[in-house]
Amino acid sequence: MYGHLGSFVVSASWAIENYQFSFSWVFLLIIGLSVLWKTKNIVQNRIYQEEIRIHRKKALGQSETAEWLNFIINRWWVFNADAIEKEVKRKLDHILYASKPFVLDNLNLEVFTFGDHTPSIKYVRTFEYVDEVQNPATWRNINKTPEGLGKLSSYQIGCEVDTQNLFDQFKMVFVARVGIGMASLGFNIAVEQLKMSGILQVVLHMSKDIPFPHILKASLSFIDKPKVQFELKVLNNTVNLTSITVLENWIYDKVDEITKDMLHLHIGFESFEVQLSETNNVNCK
Repeated sequence: MYGHLGSFVVSASWAIENYQFSFSWVFLLIIGLSVLWKTKNIVQNRIYQEEIRIHRKKALGQSETAEWLNFIINRWWVFNADAIEKEVKRKLDHILYASKPFVLDNLNLEVFTFGDHTPSIKYVRTFEYVDEVQNPATWRNINKTPEGLGKLSSYQIGCEVDTQNLFDQFKMVFVARVGIGMASLGFNIAVEQLKMSGILQVVLHMSKDIPFPHILKASLSFIDKPKVQFELKVLNNTVNLTSITVLENWIYDKVDEITKDMLHLHIGFESFEVQLSETNNVNCK
């Protein structure tokens, strides 16, 4: 701004000397240029605010896509794939040990993998809880915080995630044996082509009873029972799956039991800390 004013003053001084104008014109023009410059900034700020309002109105007026979040989930999932599969396999081994079908002499989980595909999110809807009432985020209320929010001792904010997943490379292989001794029969059963969809609700619980950043826990739960589909295959021809309906029903019941356990999950952040190092990097513990 000052560079333009300087150029204008030099040009105006030359014009005054050549055309014998009064110096009062210079000051009037400088004031006018300054007002014009400030008006331009005000107009640009208003345009920027209006663009934000229109963007929020469009985004919050419908379910917002979350491809940026899918990118983060993909990288996190692949980075932790081995640990995730080991943890799931450990829990499945416990289930197999605790509730093996009575018709089987032996049942072990030999192979478990999700494949290369990762969970995917289709839409996200955000909301907050005010006086135990869920209020969705809209373009009208995004800049209107609840009255007395800064004085509340606890607060909850969250989102509803429409997740639709197709793990076409998913595979679980069970090694099963029916009968005892010489009369026993061994076979392998594969669970493949896992499809899972549902509305996952994520709620962030904040409390001033714990140190900054006052994040107490995160609650993850499916609003309704997620839809799960998969295929069962016998990997050898020694037995027909339709002839052992007890085992087939048991597998479906176990999948149903696991999805019910997934309806509620709590992650605590009581020991969550944020540290700023001298290099301005954020370290979370």
